[in-house]
Amino acid sequence: MDLTGMTVGKRYRELGLEGLHDELRPGRPRIYGDDRVHRWLQTFSVQPRRQKHHRCAEA
Repeated sequence: MDLTGMTVGKRYRELGLEGLHDELRPGRPRIYGDDRVHRWLQTFSVQPRRQKHHRCAEA
């Protein structure tokens, strides 16, 4: 996808938010579907839970 300011701005003005979605491109078909990509994005966008740190007694 071409991400120059002119292209993104033009697509947004003409199509609104829908214009910002990725368009289909020629070439190799996608390996992973939208559902799987969405799950990955959710998984990697959350903050990990804080883990309790245990200190060992030093000898």
